[in-house]
Order: sequence, then C-alpha cells, then structure tokens
Amino acid sequence: ELEKKIQDVCSILSSSDSPNFHAAAKEHNVPYHTLWCQFLGLNQPSNKAHASQQLLSPESELALVDWIKHLSAMGHPLSK
Repeated sequence: ELEKKIQDVCSILSSSDSPNFHAAAKEHNVPYHTLWCQFLGLNQPSNKAHASQQLLSPESELALVDWIKHLSAMGHPLSK
C-alpha cells in the first residue's frame, strides 16, 4: 500500500518542472527520505529488492492466490 502510494507520488513529481519533495511527502503522507531515494533510483520497492529471496516467482504467487480465492468461492476455505 505504501509502496504504491510512493510510486504514484514519484509519477506526479516526475511530471513536474520543479518537484518539491518535502511538500509532496507531507501532502501524501509518505516518508520524505524514502520518496526522495526511490525517485532518484537509489533504492527499489521492497518486493523488487527481495525478489531473489522469495520462494515463489511473482507469477506463481498470483496463481496460488487465484487458486485460494477459487477454493474459497467454492466453499472450501483453507485451514491448518
């Protein structure tokens, strides 16, 4: 959720002739330093930065989520 918000604010700032990071961070309630670093490309969103550490690929994860939603819709919710 925060990552999406920061990406949206970066898009807004990139279309500006003179971006004001402090004002944008305050207006959208996002951390200034994180916004600034991500805008400059100094860091990546956490899901991209740790992709090599994940057990499932993004495609596999989406397929699993879809399958769980399907099972739930069919009346078979997951349990331990």
